[in-house]
Amino acid sequence: MNRKIPAAVTLAMATAPTATAWAATYAHAASTNAGAATTRKVFGPYVSMRFGPVRVAISISGKKIVGVQAAYPTSKPRSQRINSHAIPILRSEVLRAQSANIAAVSGATLTSRAYKSSLANAVRKAHI
Repeated sequence: MNRKIPAAVTLAMATAPTATAWAATYAHAASTNAGAATTRKVFGPYVSMRFGPVRVAISISGKKIVGVQAAYPTSKPRSQRINSHAIPILRSEVLRAQSANIAAVSGATLTSRAYKSSLANAVRKAHI
């Protein structure tokens, strides 16, 4: 299913402002050390909410979540303020819990629900 994502949705990550940069920044080559675990990226779907879609991608090494990135709406100042506060909290909770079983961030209920939904799908795809 191909849906066009509104231009108002941006990848809001510290190091990768575009999908191409996202993939290039977080793509990891197989390790040259014998027996070392490789890291792979698993994307959840875009989940629509009132203010725009949210998408989560997790980086997996073995059976451990080692990184979490998210695309979320930032077109409106209020969305930008709420999401810039909530997304880092959600990210740290995922890394702590190592699952999609995380609590919502107060004041960012819609973002939290969409984030958790996309995350749960990515975790299922990753088989962890």
